[in-house]
Amino acid sequence: MNLKKIVENAPSEIKKEFVYKDFKKDSLIISPSQTIENLYIQVDGTIEVYNQNMAGSFFLYSVDEGYTCFGEVELFIEGLKPLNVLAKTDCRIILLKKETMMKWMKLDFDFNLMLFKYMALKLNKNSDKMAQIAFMTVKDRVLYSLYTHHKFGDLQELSKERLSSEACAPLRSVNRALSKLVDAGFVLYEKKKFSICNTEEIEAHLEEILE
Repeated sequence: MNLKKIVENAPSEIKKEFVYKDFKKDSLIISPSQTIENLYIQVDGTIEVYNQNMAGSFFLYSVDEGYTCFGEVELFIEGLKPLNVLAKTDCRIILLKKETMMKWMKLDFDFNLMLFKYMALKLNKNSDKMAQIAFMTVKDRVLYSLYTHHKFGDLQELSKERLSSEACAPLRSVNRALSKLVDAGFVLYEKKKFSICNTEEIEAHLEEILE
């Protein structure tokens, strides 16, 4: 049974505890500074899950559409710092208190299976993605970093030094990679500012190497 059916068939005493909340496009649903007290069940929209360190470096974990859930891991592991969850489109979310989630787990075996399935899939997906990025060429790591900053709107603030840190490569290797990306028509670097030239081709290329 999928998440939509499980939500639709939830026991009445659980459904009455559902709190629906709408998030506008580009609004932050969860930030690392929050203490997670709810299970988040997305019923409509698209979210991006990412991490960002103090230096501003990004790591994009996933883009999830339609019915999905998040926050469940933080509810099981006390003190775990959550990732950033951004509304990529307008989103509708069900907020469910931890106590209600635990009660639902006792009442519905399918709900239990669904939660553990989501946690297992996220663990597998994230570990696979991190391994794929680790095995990328320097050029592809540089491209991934540039594209991530482009998506989050701060590409103009990105320096070569920070790009070198994010790509885990010395500056001379980053410069060689940038030269190849400029020649390929993916990137421009003028007056110490980066810009993306061909978003569709970049997305297709990254999707191919990260699938």
